[in-house]
Amino acid sequence: MWDNVKKNKQDNTKGGTTLISTSTSIHGDISFDGTMHLEGRIQGNVSADDGLFTLTQSGCIEGNLCAPRIKINGNIKGNIYCSNHLELNANAVITGNVFYNIIEISKGAEINGSLEHQGIGSSKQQALLDAPATDDGILIQKQTGNTKT
Repeated sequence: MWDNVKKNKQDNTKGGTTLISTSTSIHGDISFDGTMHLEGRIQGNVSADDGLFTLTQSGCIEGNLCAPRIKINGNIKGNIYCSNHLELNANAVITGNVFYNIIEISKGAEINGSLEHQGIGSSKQQALLDAPATDDGILIQKQTGNTKT
């Protein structure tokens, strides 16, 4: 009986597994399918149309995160868009707004921003993805040339 339960819980995500180790720092946006496991640092947006994203306690993202399934146990400075299941573990620290369908929050997780429920396939989701990350309500944009933002 229990073997059937374990088989049903297996990850059915298409694509491979990407591991970004603790000694790795990436500057730029990342798009993936499959599974991504982040132990290092990303400065940029992370997105997946179909996938599972896991952020370990040593991991950090400065940018928006969008994936159907997300597990967080590290730091994110940016907005989170999760169309299916979001899991915030005890060491999760989120500085940004969280848009979710289903959420699990463990004791000790910290959210410095708003929570907004979004149903699967929400029409708001794509518009929100196109919006830049915010820091205390101020838009975070890159500087180019002599232009100040």
